[in-house]
Formats: sequence, structure tokens, C-alpha cells
Amino acid sequence: LFPNPGNGLFIIEFSSKTNGVLIIKDASGRELLHSYIREQNIQLNLEQITSGIYFLEYTSSDGNIENRKVIIQH
Repeated sequence: LFPNPGNGLFIIEFSSKTNGVLIIKDASGRELLHSYIREQNIQLNLEQITSGIYFLEYTSSDGNIENRKVIIQH
């Protein structure tokens, strides 16, 4: 995930083509984005979200879960 912190446009690169679910949540746990991923590289546009700290959760098709903190600075 880069750049992080960023202005709302982020790139996510996986080591290979992947299938999974990407969720972005705010600090209170409210889900802001829920997307199915089937690519090796994706561009994530969060420009409409206000500046702050958010949480990315990626669950792969085999059940592995990866979490990242996302910082948006406008």
C-alpha cells in the first residue's frame, strides 16, 4: 500500500494475481468501502473521504486476513 500517508489515491500491489475482499473502515469500525479484488495491482481512490486514519482489511480467498493502517492527508 503506497503512498501512505497519501492524499486519497493509493496503489496496492500483491505478489501475484489474487482473489479476495477489501474493506476500508473508519476508527469507529464503520465500513466505508467493500470491494471484491481479482487483480495483482489495484488503484484505490479514497479522495472523497476526509483526512484521518482508516483501516484496510484484506481477506484472501484462502481465509488469510491482512490489516493495514491508511492515513489520508488532504
